[in-house]
Amino acid sequence: VLTLRKLSGASGINAEYGKQWYQRRVRDLKAMAAAANYAWVNRSSMTFLCRQAFAKIFNSTPDDLDMHMIYDVSHNIAKVEQHMLDGKLKTLMMHRKGATRAFPPNHPLIPVDYQLTGQPVLIGGTMAHAATS
Repeated sequence: VLTLRKLSGASGINAEYGKQWYQRRVRDLKAMAAAANYAWVNRSSMTFLCRQAFAKIFNSTPDDLDMHMIYDVSHNIAKVEQHMLDGKLKTLMMHRKGATRAFPPNHPLIPVDYQLTGQPVLIGGTMAHAATS
């Protein structure tokens, strides 16, 4: 694992390059945070509009139709997480392209609803293959 501290002091890399590299990463993280916020608002808006459409078609309310959010998770984002690496607990930036983190049953970081079963997951496919293959 190459940390920022190691990079800035690495052989052949001057302090100015290390500083520029770090500034680009900060910019990238800010852009990713903005994209994550946009995605969250998009999912929330789609959920709202779907609930309203069902309510209109069935002449009811989303609550009366028992239309509640079951699970909402970002599936393409880097997150700061702690993991055991070489026998030591390390803070790492993890990126799961098109996938989600999944905790096992009884993990302290998952909601009570999923404590017995473990966290639901999204299993990604590819644009080249049908979902049923």
